[in-house]
Amino acid sequence: MFKSKYSNFLTIVLIVAIVAIVVLISIFAVSAYKRYKNEKDAENAISEFQNNIGQDNENTTGQDFIEQNVTNTTGTNSSDEGTRQVTYYNNFVMIGYIEIPKIGKKLPILEKETIASLEQSVAVRYPDNPKLNEVGNVVIAGHNYRNGQFFSNLKNVATGDIIKITDTNGKTLTYTVYEKYETTPEDVAYITRDVGDNIEVTLVTCTDDSNARIIVKARV
Repeated sequence: MFKSKYSNFLTIVLIVAIVAIVVLISIFAVSAYKRYKNEKDAENAISEFQNNIGQDNENTTGQDFIEQNVTNTTGTNSSDEGTRQVTYYNNFVMIGYIEIPKIGKKLPILEKETIASLEQSVAVRYPDNPKLNEVGNVVIAGHNYRNGQFFSNLKNVATGDIIKITDTNGKTLTYTVYEKYETTPEDVAYITRDVGDNIEVTLVTCTDDSNARIIVKARV
C-alpha cells in the first residue's frame, strides 16, 4: 500500500514536471516568435521607408505612406510649417530609423512615445512634432525587455560608439556617444537641456531591474 501511494506521488510529480516544462517551452517559443516577427516587421518597415523617400503620394498605396500638412507646436526643434510625407509603421507615424552598430540594432523611430507605440518600436519622448537630424535635442525612448529587443542592450553602448539616424529626407547623420550614465526615474534633466547649436540625440531605457534609467547622449 505504501509503495502504491509512493508510486502515485511520483507519477503526479512527474506529470507536474512535464506540464511545467511544456509551459516553459511554450512561453519561450512564443517569446522567440514575437521577437523574430518584430525584427522582420522592423526590417520591412525600414525598407518601405527607404523606398518611400522622395516618392509622391499618388505613387503609393494604402496607409503605408501619405502626405499631410503639419504645423509645428511649442516644444519642437523646428518652426517650419508645411507639407511632409508620412510613413506608417503598425499604425504609428514613422519619422526615420536608428542604427546602433555596437548592439546590432536597426529600428524604426516612431513620432510619439505612448504605451502602445513603445510596444512596437522606439519612439520620440521629446520634442512634440520632432524633426530628426536638426539642431536641438531629440529624446528617443525604448523598452528594455531583457531579451535583446529594442533598447534591451543599450547598457552595452559606451562613450565613443556611433549611432546613425536617417530622417524622412533620406539624410543619414552619424552621432558619437559622449556621455552615458544611470539616473532615477524622476530625473528629467536630460530632456529639456540646452544643447546650443549642436545636433544631439538622447537615448533612454530602463536598467535590467527597472529601478533606474540608462541615459545615452550623442552628438554629430
